[in-house]
Amino acid sequence: MSRIGLGLSSEAWLVSDGARRSVLRLALEGLSWPSTYRAEHVILAALAAHGGPVPEPISGSWEIATWQGAPWSLTSYAAGSPLRASSRVSAAPAIGAFVELLRSVPVDGFGPVNELASPLRGVAEDPRSGLLAWMDGDPFWPFDGTRLRDHPALHDLPDLARTLETQVERIEAAAHAGPMALVHADLHEENILEDGRRLAFIDFGEAFIGSADWEPATLDYFMGWELADQAIGAVGSNPGGSAALGLSFGVHRWRQDRRLGLDEDDYDESFLRSTLARLAGPDVDIAAIDSSRT
Repeated sequence: MSRIGLGLSSEAWLVSDGARRSVLRLALEGLSWPSTYRAEHVILAALAAHGGPVPEPISGSWEIATWQGAPWSLTSYAAGSPLRASSRVSAAPAIGAFVELLRSVPVDGFGPVNELASPLRGVAEDPRSGLLAWMDGDPFWPFDGTRLRDHPALHDLPDLARTLETQVERIEAAAHAGPMALVHADLHEENILEDGRRLAFIDFGEAFIGSADWEPATLDYFMGWELADQAIGAVGSNPGGSAALGLSFGVHRWRQDRRLGLDEDDYDESFLRSTLARLAGPDVDIAAIDSSRT
């Protein structure tokens, strides 16, 4: 058994048993949030049943009534290495096909997937409640009434904060706009594995049910609008809705980066400015949207 990954909530180990290889994920000690492994297995089973390029669930700690240790999950092994920047363009069609699969899986409700429901069902009855359940108590502007002047980074950029506030109605409307779908919400290079010309998609700990426009919004944050457009344009999207939701996601990620002590201020600010420019139109000067930089 050898360790193959370490994240914010889990460490992953490659387990070999003769010809079969599997992945054991163990929750890190001292986590302040509940494990998502059981819900992830429900999602993986649904996607695998539709031929999705995802690991297949095998077993988990919840299946052992007497288990008292840290939560764990065992799935099949998805071969490959994290997607390289040089592979993004060629990978766009496969990423788009996976997003199309996510949108085709039957879902009901909103928010995190109910680990006991089949078919996939969110734990909430409306999009706003679903998003707040997804955040599990963390601030999520503008759906919980959070004020941007209290944001750890935006309180130093009041003009940018005010510009963002002008988009609240647009963001809330986009979150309620259909169709609703399963959203991975964490499609960055580490969770997209390439093995030759094949891709596999892992780590559904951030997945939820909400507007299909959330996926291009989150994909843009991690890999840029150009890739998001190339990947998802073929399966259809609402660019305005995705950009509006991107503002909410960008504010959330900037708060998270500050909480984790990550120096991503330039990236996070640039993302919000470029997304505002996308909403305003292709010929808008990004810097002109808000000139306050401190």
